Amino acid sequence: MGSDISFTWGNFWFESEFIKVLYDSYTLKSFPDIQHGRTFGYTTFGYNASSRWTLYVLLQWLGGDNVSFISTPQNPSQLTPINLSLQSNSASIGVSYRVNNGIALKAQFQNTSFENEVLSVATSKLQSDLTQFLLGITVNF
Repeated sequence: MGSDISFTWGNFWFESEFIKVLYDSYTLKSFPDIQHGRTFGYTTFGYNASSRWTLYVLLQWLGGDNVSFISTPQNPSQLTPINLSLQSNSASIGVSYRVNNGIALKAQFQNTSFENEVLSVATSKLQSDLTQFLLGITVNF
């Protein structure tokens, strides 16, 4: 389930989307106390500087609980759930150049922070940051 909104005002534009994903599987029904789902979304603010150049700021987030199952060699049919809490947030700034109506070149600088937490065995956290410079091309047919 989700929602989105987008609009333009003069040379400025805005897009945002929010999605909640719920999983329902046979294996998870055996473990009713485990939550399993994802929430993610993005928000983009842009400015069309000319008919070819666009500048934008992008915010993205991902969160939710994930469950994995492990078994032991002694009892391979017995599944033990491992519950993970996942969080990711990123902020980026970019520029796009429209070569023509079907092709755009893009450059983007992005910083992402991650936080993962193991909830079911022993609580442990992993935090990290990732900074990247990305180049891309969009081709519309």
